[in-house]
Amino acid sequence: AISFLWFPCLAPVLAFGGTMAVLTNGAMGVPEVLISRGLCGMLYACLAGQPMTFVGPTGLTLAFTTALYAYCSSMAVPFLAMYSWVGLWTAALLMFASLANLSGLIRYCTRFTEDVFNSLLSFNYLSEAFRSLRAEFVTAADVGSGLLSLNCAVLTAWFCQLTTSFRSKRYLSPMLREAISDFGPPLVILSVTFASLSRWMRALGTLSRLPMPATASLGLGRPLLVN
Repeated sequence: AISFLWFPCLAPVLAFGGTMAVLTNGAMGVPEVLISRGLCGMLYACLAGQPMTFVGPTGLTLAFTTALYAYCSSMAVPFLAMYSWVGLWTAALLMFASLANLSGLIRYCTRFTEDVFNSLLSFNYLSEAFRSLRAEFVTAADVGSGLLSLNCAVLTAWFCQLTTSFRSKRYLSPMLREAISDFGPPLVILSVTFASLSRWMRALGTLSRLPMPATASLGLGRPLLVN
């Protein structure tokens, strides 16, 4: 269970943290998202009584952070201070909602509400993926690097879909099909990543890598506490 949950917990941190670092000009990135997800996940598991619930960034988190950063830049307001106050006010409102038992209002929501929310999440995931692929063609030194990024993305998505649906196939034993379906996507991602580091792949083009600091530090070398 630990090895199965490790990849779903880490993958959004790398995906959305790397994109967030680009969209916020390094103000927030993978280190911040990793620390917040680890601390909040452990606190939520201990206090909420639901240890199997994932706590981490989604497409909506990325969209909100990007919009807030654009607003702070246009209004000449410190982004990190504003982000901290937004988090504190959100926590206060959620605490009030839990004390007032406002979760009972969910009975007035229909299936349409859930479908619209899931559709919005899917649209955000797909739009960010296509935006990243488009950026590879715009910023790449040559067209070959952009095509190489596109091929790696399509290959990864196709094999992940293939291994995920392997549970319903008739090949091998049920236990092996279950294992391939559970651990197939992370193994595909690791395999394509290692293949992109090979000599023959690097001869075809240059792939952009995840922006990470050389040392264990936060974005822009700032301290942990924000004034």
